[in-house]
Parts: sequence; structure tokens; C-alpha cells
Amino acid sequence: MTKPSEFFSFIISQKSLLTVFQLLIVYFAINYSLYCKLVYICNVFIKHTKMKNLLLLISITWLMIYSASSCEAQKSISAKDLNHYVVMMDTAESPASWKTISDQFAKLAVGNETNWLVQYHAAFSHAIYAMRITDMKERDNYLDRAMAYAEKSDSAKPKESEIYVLKGMITAMKISVDPKRGMEMGQESSQLVKQGNDLNPENPRAYLEMGESAMYIPEQYGGGKKKSQAFLATAIAKYKTSKSEDINWPHWGESRAKMLLEKCKSL
Repeated sequence: MTKPSEFFSFIISQKSLLTVFQLLIVYFAINYSLYCKLVYICNVFIKHTKMKNLLLLISITWLMIYSASSCEAQKSISAKDLNHYVVMMDTAESPASWKTISDQFAKLAVGNETNWLVQYHAAFSHAIYAMRITDMKERDNYLDRAMAYAEKSDSAKPKESEIYVLKGMITAMKISVDPKRGMEMGQESSQLVKQGNDLNPENPRAYLEMGESAMYIPEQYGGGKKKSQAFLATAIAKYKTSKSEDINWPHWGESRAKMLLEKCKSL
């Protein structure tokens, strides 16, 4: 982006006002959002002031736009700062702590629409908090928000196994709001998790979700205790080998897989 000082110098050097406007049109056509800000701010100045010095108007407008754009750029979060909130999820237990974390990720998600991990963790935190809400209408609303963040994550990074598994988990959670959704959403959830497994057969969270799902599906319909145990055992084994150099990569589920396996063995 051109610095304000360079822009002002360039403006002053132009002898033709028409040339100035033509250059501005070209520049702002490249960035439509800045163009919209320019139009709005110009209208405000023209309506509420009696300034006749057009060059001064343009200079002040540019300064305001540059400042606004700089503030927007500052919203982008670094991997290190993001990890601070990711670590918070590792120790969160109470509904209040998950509410705080989901609210924080909701704020981080604004301005980080192209950061798939920010959107992913916003989706995950909303989903986990949703399952701690006893009011079914509110739970459903939070799960809808979680899915919206998951879709944004998917748009930012298409064909990512982790995102498909997360969407499958959220879809399964929505059945808890109304069991009548079970047949339709159960199939949808299974398809999403399967897609995640196909994209990355080493993803332990896919086996975790398949294992938990199989616990509640009768054997004659493709589920059952034995199948659930096999999926969960595979998940636990793959947690040991599934490591990422990215400090913010999804890593949830290992303790849950172990707990569910023990529960399945006791059935």
C-alpha cells in the first residue's frame, strides 16, 4: 500500500485535477472496500462542511482510509497469539470457561476469515460449549454458529480432513437437540466423517467419531460394540503417531477415545 506521504507528494505534483481523479479511480478500483470508504467519507465531508479545497479533502480522506485499513490489518492474529487461546481449550472444563473461550474465538474470527485454523477453533469451541447448554433452543443456535465457522474454515482450506471430521461431529451433536433428526443427520454425519477419513486415513479424530457413532448403531445396521471398539482402538493408536509441527493443529480427542473404549468394553 502507498504511504500517505508518498501519496500527498504525488497529488501535489499533478497539474491536472482530472488526472488526479483518474488515478484515484484506478487505484480504488483495485481495492473496492477502500473505494466504498472513500465515497462514504467524501459524502460526509461535502454534506457537513464548506471546504472548497478539494486537494485538502482528498488528503484528509486518504489519511482516514489509511488509518482504518491499518487497524483492520492489525486484527490478523499470529500463530503464537492464536496458540494462547488454543492452549486454553486444553484445560477448559466448566461451561463458564468454554463460554469465555467461544466468545474469544468469535472475536478472533472477525478479521481472520481466511485463516482456516482460527475459524476451525471458533467452530470447535462453540460446539463444545453448546453441549454444555441445557436449553435446547440455545444449544441449537450455538451449534448453528459452530457449523457456520466450520464452513468458513472449509472455504479457507478446502478438502482438509480435519474440517470434514469437525463438521461431522457438529452434525451429530445437533441430533441431541431433537432425536427425530437422527436418521437424516446421522447419515449426513457419517458421510462427512467418512470423507474426512478418505482425505487422511491417518487422522485419529475420524476413527474417534466413527467409533462413537458405532456405539449407538445396532449391529445389523453396521454398528455395534465390536466395530466401535475396533475404531476406538485404531484412533488411540493413531494419536500416538499423528503429530504436527503446527502448534495450532487440531489435537483434541485422545482422552475421549480412551474413555469411550473403556465404556464400550463394559457394555
